[in-house]
Amino acid sequence: MKSFLVFSSLFLSFNTFAGLLTPGTYYGLDQSKDKFTLHLKDQPGRQGSYLGILSRADLSKTQIFLVDEFSTQRYGMSRMIAQENFVLAPVNSSPELVLNVTNNIVSISKNAQNQDNLMNFNSSINFKYTGENHWASLLPGKVGSDSSLLSPLNSDDEASLNSKLPGLVGDYTLREIQKDLFLTMRSSLNSTGISLEENSQLISYFIYKTSWLGCAQLVLVNTTTNNSYPHCVK
Repeated sequence: MKSFLVFSSLFLSFNTFAGLLTPGTYYGLDQSKDKFTLHLKDQPGRQGSYLGILSRADLSKTQIFLVDEFSTQRYGMSRMIAQENFVLAPVNSSPELVLNVTNNIVSISKNAQNQDNLMNFNSSINFKYTGENHWASLLPGKVGSDSSLLSPLNSDDEASLNSKLPGLVGDYTLREIQKDLFLTMRSSLNSTGISLEENSQLISYFIYKTSWLGCAQLVLVNTTTNNSYPHCVK
């Protein structure tokens, strides 16, 4: 955990001409010294926009965002939830958070016009870029300590999870609905084939093994409550 706080060798890198953030992983603290992680990826087909994951360092709370540029070095972060028809989309018309790039620091604060703060952070969060990307594509293998098995992605961008995880027992399908974000639906076999849960609120994403995580992680996020549940992948 000590490495989480070592910022002396971390430098922010961004395109000053386009005002674009560098995709990758950022570590941050709020004024109460609570620790947070921010992951950013380019949003395919939407130049100047990003997919973002903001989580507490212990992965107990996670929110997923669409990050859109307001102006040079200023961005709106709109929280996204799993919705009908197997899509992930913003829940409000105005962004919940504002991201600024100032003096080599990325800071996130609440939007004065939208006071939703389900992450329960105090003041603003100041981040520095790690120089790395810890947000992984799907990582197949054994999940958790109970021999749950996750298959590789198939040609339909879906993977199967035979789960014995606490609170998630049964067969599940992970469908990639945004880049490296997977709608996680209970699946069942019936007379017409495989039936998928239609209103799942669960999104899965993956994190590579790092110095502060002892193993790669599958993180399950309830996009309604923002509670998240990390599980080792081996």
